[in-house]
Amino acid sequence: GTEMKLVVLYIVFVPLVILLFTGISVVMHSSLNSLENHGPHGLTEMTYAFTSMANNNGSAFGGLTGNTNWFNITGALSMLVGRFFLMIQVLAIAGSLGRKQPTPATAGTFPTNTGLFTALLTGVVVIVVGLTYFPIIALGPVFSALEVVPLTLLGLGPLQTYRQSKSLPWLGAYKWVILSFVAVGFWNTVGAGLLGFAINPPASLYYVQGLNMTAAHGHTALFGVYGMLGMGLMLFCLRGIKPQAMWREGLLRGSFWSLNIGLSLMGILTLLPLGLLQLRAVLDHGYWFARSAEFMDRPLIHMLVWMRVPGDTLFAVGALLIAVFVAALWLAPKRRRATLPLGKGQTEGV
Repeated sequence: GTEMKLVVLYIVFVPLVILLFTGISVVMHSSLNSLENHGPHGLTEMTYAFTSMANNNGSAFGGLTGNTNWFNITGALSMLVGRFFLMIQVLAIAGSLGRKQPTPATAGTFPTNTGLFTALLTGVVVIVVGLTYFPIIALGPVFSALEVVPLTLLGLGPLQTYRQSKSLPWLGAYKWVILSFVAVGFWNTVGAGLLGFAINPPASLYYVQGLNMTAAHGHTALFGVYGMLGMGLMLFCLRGIKPQAMWREGLLRGSFWSLNIGLSLMGILTLLPLGLLQLRAVLDHGYWFARSAEFMDRPLIHMLVWMRVPGDTLFAVGALLIAVFVAALWLAPKRRRATLPLGKGQTEGV
């Protein structure tokens, strides 16, 4: 909506100015001459200076000579943006919200007076600020890994909705949509969170980049999150396109569990143990050895590769089942005798 666009503009406006001026400064000879330290600490000095000028009182580290034409002009522009330009978005958000009419709460309303909302809001604020100002130092990957925390909390919402669906018949019609979103929360925690945090910090990324630890994170985070999200959105659309169709629960159940269990087996039986063995090889002999034919031709490695067959096969079965389910909605549809029970506030034809 309009408010979210304004919020995004509010979030990116100041960081964009800070990083833009910092990026220009690191390639200009005149600004580089203002530094006593031309290494990574010099980059930190410049970033801090523009961040402070845009958000605070304009202080700078002792190693940066800020009294130059370049820093005086760009610093003034940073202050102008940080102190006045943000008011435009805030006032626009207030005006937009003030024009809205109150609406009654429903089963899908996310209450803002709970601990879950407080934790989610706090986590988003801390992580957005961290990812905005720390990507150029070692803390960037840490905050990137912590990105999963609010996403995991979001997964608790669909789980609560699924529990409510047992008492609300119309909501029960979206059971597999909701379960797909619950799966998104699970894979956010495991694939994007735990496995992502295991490889993203510089200390570990130096050793495991391009090895099977990266593949374990990539498989579980990519399909586990975006694949299940796509499946949930597809099922939601299908329910709206074919409201009278009777869903074949057996096909959906088989597909959902085959995809998730198959993906789990890929990681547990092959990708993760192979990645850990490669990590040990890197530490003992070097990165070259972990990718060499001598290492990959070991009997244990061959066994781990073949152990991927059960997970891949189960995953392929799940993909086939969801394809059959979708095709059957058009080629061999089963219709309900009556329409779905309407929820509170719903009307015919909506």
